[in-house]
Amino acid sequence: RGRPWAMPAKGTQTIISGARKGSVLPRLRAAFDADHVPTGTQRMKATCAYDGTEFQGWMLQPGARTVQGTIEERLHNFFKRPVAIAGSGRTDAGVSARAQVFHLDIDPQCTPGKLLVVLQSGLPPALRVTGVEAVPDSFHARHSCLGKRYCYTILTRQASPFEARWCWSLAERMPCGQFRPFDLDAVRSAARSLLGVHDFSQFCVIGKDDPRSPVRHLRRMDVDDHGDGRVVITGESDRFLYKQMRMMVGTLAQVGLGAVQAERVAALLAPGELSPHDPGWRRHPAVYTAPPCGLVLDHVFYGAEGEYGTRSTDPAGDHDE
Repeated sequence: RGRPWAMPAKGTQTIISGARKGSVLPRLRAAFDADHVPTGTQRMKATCAYDGTEFQGWMLQPGARTVQGTIEERLHNFFKRPVAIAGSGRTDAGVSARAQVFHLDIDPQCTPGKLLVVLQSGLPPALRVTGVEAVPDSFHARHSCLGKRYCYTILTRQASPFEARWCWSLAERMPCGQFRPFDLDAVRSAARSLLGVHDFSQFCVIGKDDPRSPVRHLRRMDVDDHGDGRVVITGESDRFLYKQMRMMVGTLAQVGLGAVQAERVAALLAPGELSPHDPGWRRHPAVYTAPPCGLVLDHVFYGAEGEYGTRSTDPAGDHDE
């Protein structure tokens, strides 16, 4: 009643823990992937922030509390019909975001301001929609993405109860009462060797049927000392591979602790005789995966910002962390 703003759909089913059994959402989501905008609708771009420790990742999963499922459930409850959203990429359980981007198609009667009011209410405290704007039909949160920035927080000391959920305390990996010095200069040297266009096979997880190339352009890898034992590693790339940022950070942390030589990191980028798709391929033991709790999706870049060059055409580049 009085809410004709969502994309019309038949066969609406009850939402159960973020999953819709037998609903039309798979068909709607396929339309998103095909860059199709239903006739008579307006495409909206929305930005949200969330505490990833409260969710089982971004992507809709049966029986799991996810960010996408929570937003779609809120839209369904308000508009009384299913409304599908498409994100800029998927984040794993425990990974947070300051500025995740998604899009959806609704009736033009629902202005950005009205939609923002809808999305700023009815969501849990761990999830907030911070902005909504109307965009051209050609905009796609994932396909139009030209780059991302992730930040990872490391503590070289024990974490307080107010920090532990959103950082990686290296003290937890050391025997009780023992602390190693953290060599920031060595970490920065190793981080510089990661910059540029490289084969990041050693720093990602690629399935046997995954069509993505492991070659990526890492444009930024800063290591900043914020004082009081807090180190923030910031990475920007045209597109991140699955667990790439966490594996790079984990390996850099090993460098800082003296377990891996800084020079070894550059050697890990050298193409090997085998690819991850080949039998017998093994990940180098120097590569370590940092836990998800310290990672934050900080920004998603699009063409209007002039930060990067051309639209991505990666066929499966939507699961980056």
